[in-house]
This record gives sequence, structure tokens and C-alpha cells, in this order.
Amino acid sequence: MKRFIYLITILFIAYMLTSCQEEKPNTSKINWQNWEDVTFERAKSENKIILLDLCSFWENSCCIMQQTTYDNPSVISLIDTICIPIRVDSDKHPEINSRYNFGSLPSTVFLTPDGFVIDGGYMMPSGMFKERLISASNYYKENHKEIDEKIKGIKEQGEQTEQIEMEQITLDENLSNKLLNKVLTYIRKDYDKTHSGWRFGNTNDKFPLYNVIDLCLSYYEQNGDNTYLNMATSTLDTISNSALYDSVSGGFFRYASKLDWNEPHYEKLMKINAPLALTYLNAYRITGNEHYSEVAEGILTYLMKFLYNDEHNVFLIGQDSNLKTSYGAKKDLDGSYYYNYSLEQREEIGYPYVPSDIYTSANGLAIILFLEASIILEKENYKTIALKSLDFLMQNLFDENIGMYHYYDGTKQVAGLLSDQVIMGKALIKAYKITSDNNYLEQAKIIADLMQKNLLMKNGAFGDKPYTPNAYGRLIIREHPFLDNAKASYFFLDLYHLTNNIKYKQIAHNCLIPFTDQIKYYRINSAEYVQAIDYYIRSQSIK
Repeated sequence: MKRFIYLITILFIAYMLTSCQEEKPNTSKINWQNWEDVTFERAKSENKIILLDLCSFWENSCCIMQQTTYDNPSVISLIDTICIPIRVDSDKHPEINSRYNFGSLPSTVFLTPDGFVIDGGYMMPSGMFKERLISASNYYKENHKEIDEKIKGIKEQGEQTEQIEMEQITLDENLSNKLLNKVLTYIRKDYDKTHSGWRFGNTNDKFPLYNVIDLCLSYYEQNGDNTYLNMATSTLDTISNSALYDSVSGGFFRYASKLDWNEPHYEKLMKINAPLALTYLNAYRITGNEHYSEVAEGILTYLMKFLYNDEHNVFLIGQDSNLKTSYGAKKDLDGSYYYNYSLEQREEIGYPYVPSDIYTSANGLAIILFLEASIILEKENYKTIALKSLDFLMQNLFDENIGMYHYYDGTKQVAGLLSDQVIMGKALIKAYKITSDNNYLEQAKIIADLMQKNLLMKNGAFGDKPYTPNAYGRLIIREHPFLDNAKASYFFLDLYHLTNNIKYKQIAHNCLIPFTDQIKYYRINSAEYVQAIDYYIRSQSIK
């Protein structure tokens, strides 16, 4: 039965993906609420479960579910009767996304009035949605006492997580080599010799895995092993000449759904394009192949034309996959058609939507890219652009007690997330190295101090957010994200190199310790982690 339902869902999605172009923001009759105290208090007072719709502007499936499920009058009536609906933008709230995402967007999650999961899944046709919603509501009413007891245990788990001590492990060269060799073995084993690159799990999806390519380039540079250079350059060559790259306007789409890099998902995101452009610049530096510098410049040009806000001198998070009249275009058009148009045709009918909110993480990535490009490509204007963005972030998104906020929509929103502190810290370090302006180094040190104060856990790792024991649902338990801790280690090692303060080096060591057994789960996606360990080992030469 489950397999039958799964197949019906897949067929439904496949059909609707061919027909949904127009998103309808703010037209649903559902009275969507925010994730905030007053919403949960209302759910408790009315003894209703919560419907969480986790979505994003760039995911076409969210548009499909809006049109086929949430715009359905019988669904609207049912929601109004038996639950409290909350809609959360996954980009604005990564701390909620990481805890409630059921593998893809949209994620449809049914929660207790306290925010704990009863049931959940991917996008649902209206009939399936109504069945699941009614089932979750009935289950909670019939079992709420048992559920409440389980919730008490989860809350205790959150408290216990905060008390876990650090393992007594020392990172040395032997351990570093052991872990590195494991990841290199995965990279060789999983490499697609026919089409280049690496597939996503057991699917045919292909993402441009810049972290894996960076490790291959780094290993070649240190050890001269052409096996890894060839995997890196073959992948970079292939994707820049594939459907994944927009040869008209520049920039890469998020991923391809075919092994040969065809049938891309057409959203263009800063979190893909900025680090990928850095990888192309690095490949150009190592190989001297001018094709790589040309691709990097194509990305830089795209970012300046489409993801740059001239008013505030900042960068934006990304661009939608489809063309929509609801956002000012002359027609509704699926990305698979739109991106086959010429530049003149695109200019005539308009461009896909770009949200105006200003994100710390997206700007941090762009700042690092443009500063690096100013050196490698010898373009001084790139440095000027990056520093203006950096100044805006420090003036509008920094708080002396919290550190960086996540995004700005006229006021700063979502305080103190690890990912924002790390990327901003790295951007400030990069600015200091290029300009020698000591103010940037001092600001980086302040962020490092706030990270220790607000995010450092007893096990040595950084939590993904400040500890909030009175938060709702899964937010009471802090996560300590694998890759963000690797990035944090890089940041603190950079500070150690610049200040010779041994405290930074020890923190960099400690935040890597809890993850030494995680490589078997993350496989090739451990690339940045083993590079961070290698960076720490090489830092041992500094006394």
C-alpha cells in the first residue's frame, strides 16, 4: 500500500511539473501564521495540531502544492477547522528547515501544539493531504497524554545534549591521513567516469560539488597525483559546457536531474554560484587554463547583473527557476523554455524573480569571491564592490551581543546562527588579508568571541544556534552541524595564524573532534572536513 501511494505521488508530481508556472503569493485563503510564541499559545489554547508548510521561493514543487492542494476549497475549510497553519520560508529560517525538512521542499509536517512531529512528508495531492491531516489530528486527540510524556523525554534530551563532554581525542598526522584516505577512496569509487562528477546518493541527480573538486585540486597541488587533477578538471570542463551552465546570461543552475548533466532545475542560487566561481578561479590559478577564468568571470558578471542591489550595494540570495507574470514578467514561462531563449528574447519578456531580502550568508559568500577575484583577475573594482557589501552587513546586521543576524528586510531578523557567524568571520579575514585594514581583523575577533560565548558546546563543537531551552519543538535541541564546524575550524585557524593566539588554535582543534566517526555517513561530502583537519595539522608548525 505504501509503495502504491508513493508511486501515485511521483506520478502526480511528474504531471504537475509540466503545467505549473505561475506562483500565487498571498492569494491563498489559508490564514498562514508565523513560527512565533503567539501561534503556539493559540494552538495550545484551542487544542489543535499545527500544520507546518516548509517552502522556498525557488522550489517549483512549492508552487505546485499551493495550486493543487492549498488553493483547494475543501482543504482550506479542513485546515480552518482542525489545525493552526504555519508557513516557514526555508531560506529565512535554516534552523527550522534543518529540523523539519522531510528530505525535500515543500515539506508538509503535522505537529503537536508544542511543535513536535506527529507525521510528515513531501508534497501531497489534496486527497492524500486531507487524509494525513485528519489522521494526525485524530492521533493527537486519542494519544495526547502518551505524546506529552514522550515530549518530556525529548526536552530532557535537549538538556542532556548540552552536558555532553568532549571526547579525549587528539588530531594528529596519522588520524588526518587515515580520514583523508577514506574520503579520497570514496571520491575515486563514486566518480562518474562516463559523464564526470558525482551523483547524489542513489539518485541520478548531479550537483556541482565544488567542495569535492576543491579537495581534488588541493591534493594534486600537494602530492602531484594527476588522478585527482583529472577528475577535477574533467568535471569543471563538463559542467561548463553542459545544460547546467547558462551560456547566455552566465551562472549555474542548482543541479541536474540526469547523469549526463541534462534536465537542470533552473533556479540560480548564490550558495551554488559563489563557491563554484571560487573553484574555477582556483583551477585557473593551478592550471593556467584560461577557460576556467572565463567561466568564473561569467559567474561574476551574472551576479552583478541579476543578484546585486545597487541601492544598498549588497548581493541577493538567488533567482527563481521560472518566469512569472505575478512578479512583473510579460508571460508565465517554465525555465526549460525560458532558458532556451536568446538574450534579446529574455530582455523582451522579463527575468525570473529575485527576492529583495538581504542575507548575511549570501553576501559573505559573494564578498569572499569578489575579493579573491580582485587578486587573481587583477580587477580592483571587485574589491570595492565586496568591501561596500561588507560595510553594509556590519552596519545593519551586526549586534554587539549576538553577532550577525541572518537576514535584513528593513530590520535585522533571526539572531546568532552559526552559519552566518562563520561566513562573516571568513569574509572579514579575507578583507583584512587584502586591505591590511586592522578594523576588519578586530571585527573578526569580536565575532569569534561571540561564537565562543553563545554557540560553543561542552563537547567542543559549535551549536547551530544559541541555546534556547524554552523554544518550541525540535528547536530546544541544538544541532552541531558537521560542515559548519569544519568551516568554523578554518576561521579560527586563520585567526591563529594572524594573531598567534593559541586559544584560537585549540578551539579549531576541539570543534573537529566530535565528528571523526562521521565520514562513513557523509562520504565524499566530508571533503571540507578532512581539509580542515589537514589545515590544523599543517598549523602545528607555527609555535
